This record gives sequence, C-alpha cells and structure tokens, in this order.
Amino acid sequence: MRKSCPRAACSRWLAVVLSYMLILPVAGPVAGQDIPPIEVAVTNGMDRINTNDNVANWELAVEVHDKNGRKIKGAAVFFQLPPGAGTFAGGVTSLMVMTDDNGIAVARGFQRGKLAGRFSIAVTASYQGQFANVFVTQTNKLAIIPKVEKWAIVGGAVVAAGLGLGFALRGSSATKISLGTGVVVPLR
Repeated sequence: MRKSCPRAACSRWLAVVLSYMLILPVAGPVAGQDIPPIEVAVTNGMDRINTNDNVANWELAVEVHDKNGRKIKGAAVFFQLPPGAGTFAGGVTSLMVMTDDNGIAVARGFQRGKLAGRFSIAVTASYQGQFANVFVTQTNKLAIIPKVEKWAIVGGAVVAAGLGLGFALRGSSATKISLGTGVVVPLR
C-alpha cells in the first residue's frame, strides 16, 4: 500500500497553496493591462546524477521570467519530489519558495533518497494568476560496488594475516615450493 504525505503536512501544504491562489489574483494586473505569459527555466539541477560520491546537499534553482525575458520578483514556485527520490532541507518532499529580485527560486538541501533510477521533480511557478511548469529530470545511482570492494579488501587482509600466522606457528616443518616439475617437497 502506497502512503501519501502525513495528514498534517498535506493539510499545511494545501493551506499554503490555496492561500497563494486566493492572494495572487488580488495582486494581479491593473484592469486593461496585459501581462505577458510567464516561463520557468532550470538554472541548476537539470540532468544531475546523484551518486554515493556526491551525497552532499545541493541546490535546485529555477528562474521565472515573462516571455520578453524580464525576470519576475515575487512569483510563488512549488517544488515536488516523487516518493523515495529524496528530500529538501528539513526532510520535506514539497516546498514553496518565492523568487528573489533576480527571478530566482532555490530549493535548498536536496538529499538523495533510496529510489534508484531516473525521476522528475515537478516545478510550478505562479504569478498574478498565471502558471508555468517544468520537470527537472535527475537520476539516483546507488553504487553498492564500492562497499563490496571495501569489505573484500578487509576480508582479504584478514585471510592473508591468518595464513601468515598459521605458517609461522607450524614451526620447523616448512614447505618448499619448487618451480619446474610442480612437486612440493618438505624441507629436512
């Protein structure tokens, strides 16, 4: 059974979204003034490959601008991760951020989750009753091989030490290995 977000978190997120939807049209354009359509462009995080080597926090950033290229300050931007892909700062999978003076919205502190493979982060921008969407594709690669190699090295060292100790404790009955006929002859 697939679980959705916790009830309190969903309620809180829904309340924030609805409040912005109610506020944004009020702060809309003056009557008769046309607002160019808005667009969202990914500035950081597109096609990122998340591996064991780059598990540190990183930022996903988008720019909101109108069709004429003017950056939009104060647009609401919603980031939504698929289940298991990871979390943003604070352990949340959805986040709302306002664009700054440069039209940039940043989702900070992404941490890779246990979901392996390609996934998409849904990003929706809203400004004065207009909406624009973009999907940020990424891949989580969960490398198990480095962990196996570390244990193989440790295990090999333990076996080698054990064999060395075993031969050392055998005393004077050392074994000589000679090349050529492939015969093992005890030393006398």
